Amino acid sequence: MQSSDKPTCTPRWVSALVWTAVIALSGAASIAAVRLATPLTLDERGIVLLLFFGVPGLLILLLKVIHRYAGLLAAMLQPMAWLVLTREGSDSLLLWLIPVLAGFLIVAAARCAVAKWSALTAALLSVAVGFAVLLWPGPGRLTDGPRVLLIGVDGARWPHIDTMIGTGKLPHFAQVLQNGHRAKLRSLPSMLSPRVWSTIATGCTPAVHGIEGFSNTQRDFRVGRIWDQLKLEGRSYGLCGWYFTWPPVPDLGERDFVIPSTLAGDSQTFPPEYSLFWLLWAREHLKQKGSISFPLAGLQAIRGGVRLSTLRRAVIDVLGRRLLRRTSRDQFWRSRVLYTALQADIFVELLRTRRPEFGAVLFTPVDKVSHVYWKYLHPEGFPEVTDADRERYGGVIDELYMEVDRSLGKLLRTVREDVDMVIVSDHGFQKASGGVIAGRFCRIRTENLIAALELEDSLFGTNLDLKVYLRAVSPTAAEKKRALDLAEAVLGTAHFVSEDAPLFEVVREEGSLCLSLVPRYTLPREARIALHGKEYGFDDLIRAAEESNYSGVHHPDGIYLLSGPSAAKAVSTDSLHVLDVAPTVAALLGLPVSSAWTGRAALRNGSPSSHVISEYSFPYKAGDTDAQAYDDLKRKLKAIGYLE
Repeated sequence: MQSSDKPTCTPRWVSALVWTAVIALSGAASIAAVRLATPLTLDERGIVLLLFFGVPGLLILLLKVIHRYAGLLAAMLQPMAWLVLTREGSDSLLLWLIPVLAGFLIVAAARCAVAKWSALTAALLSVAVGFAVLLWPGPGRLTDGPRVLLIGVDGARWPHIDTMIGTGKLPHFAQVLQNGHRAKLRSLPSMLSPRVWSTIATGCTPAVHGIEGFSNTQRDFRVGRIWDQLKLEGRSYGLCGWYFTWPPVPDLGERDFVIPSTLAGDSQTFPPEYSLFWLLWAREHLKQKGSISFPLAGLQAIRGGVRLSTLRRAVIDVLGRRLLRRTSRDQFWRSRVLYTALQADIFVELLRTRRPEFGAVLFTPVDKVSHVYWKYLHPEGFPEVTDADRERYGGVIDELYMEVDRSLGKLLRTVREDVDMVIVSDHGFQKASGGVIAGRFCRIRTENLIAALELEDSLFGTNLDLKVYLRAVSPTAAEKKRALDLAEAVLGTAHFVSEDAPLFEVVREEGSLCLSLVPRYTLPREARIALHGKEYGFDDLIRAAEESNYSGVHHPDGIYLLSGPSAAKAVSTDSLHVLDVAPTVAALLGLPVSSAWTGRAALRNGSPSSHVISEYSFPYKAGDTDAQAYDDLKRKLKAIGYLE
């Protein structure tokens, strides 16, 4: 079979130089197109070489064997294809000059095959251009943007961080500690995360701010948060993963952004094009897992600022799920490592592009894995943990701390050098005493409960997720009301024998009762329940899922770290309270002092603002979307007969 190339006497080494130049120019133009069209951070050189030079180069050479023009066409199309994938509609049309110019250079390089020295010169120049583009630095450090960052690490504690810093596993924590002020941060008595993080954001106790558990929504706040006051003053903020920020408030500005936590009712984000990231991030909490298109997710990730290293890890994670058939215990922690990286990429990119004055991010996976994997790190007192278990899972908690440290490194390389960074946790962790977490992973045994109420002929109960809906089935309206009144009164007095706090949250809703367990940490499995003048065993009325049997539980000491120019003004103390965080952040931002606060700014001379107001308030009314979602749920329940 004759070659389709023109019959010339061109030496093979000259031809090799020419095609080296073609591949180098094609790859360089592709990288330039990606970096100018999208914020994709090409942070792994080896993957970049493979993605833009190795695989496309092999394809170009294979097509060249068929016909030299086929190879040249493939080389010219590569930068065009990357531009199609990465360019947003708002990008300048001048970006198309990159593949056009690359096409001319590729053709010019191919023409050099007629002269040896021309071919050598073209090859050397092309490779030099390729390496120059490859080494082209990504987005640099911001010169404006956030003045203050609030970074939440749910469940972090200093003893564990200090140990890991000592072994060199947390270099970025070590970096911020060099010129920062640290203290332990004492938590609330309940240590329930929604309550504590809402206290950190508002500076008020749960009795004042109104948030009691995971079932609350943004409309339940009775006072405003730090960022609500910023909005009232016309200043900008960015939030990522913070509890109860759904739905994003109306009238957000061009410098604002809000990516709600996984407790959100749906995927609303601001800006709205980041909703797919929320779906990926909240994937473990969604029922419709199959609804997410991974090719679409990958394309959106490229356009949205996710780093190349995170995309590589995501591909490995997907392949691991499908090919290796990982156990749920293996996948549980691996997914959370990946989601932490994804969340950090989103937050950093939005800080870079939106440049708000204040940014807040909350990382929760350290808490989630510490509950489950604590016994593998500290197997003392857990005889069921084998040496193989410890070998396999003993480093899981460290992995999540290291991922948070990597996220901190991304922030340090992006934000302005004079930013004040406040790093806090809501509590720490310690060994569990063999109990269950009542309320989050426990479900009410509805039939047993109705029997205990002695209302089998008057009530019908239905479980919906963690809640129970009780509706009256008596023949007359008066009897229905009487049954509901009796049930509401009795359930309101139910409690564990060992404590006086109520067992149930009871809400009257249109001829029915909505019942849920009051969350608490932690309860012995042998706890007794007092109900209707009798005592019942825990398992008689409550079914505890396997996830509720945690080996790690909350410790009252969390972390506080202030790093940046204001660290020099930090008060000399080794202990602060979660009520002190909001006044401190407000002081750093120059916000007014709220008389509703019981904490104080952890800075010498306190707050620089002499303006005192009664309390921070919301700059908006409860969003229609939130109320609409709640009404939609009630309509669904009525349609299937759960509510009248």
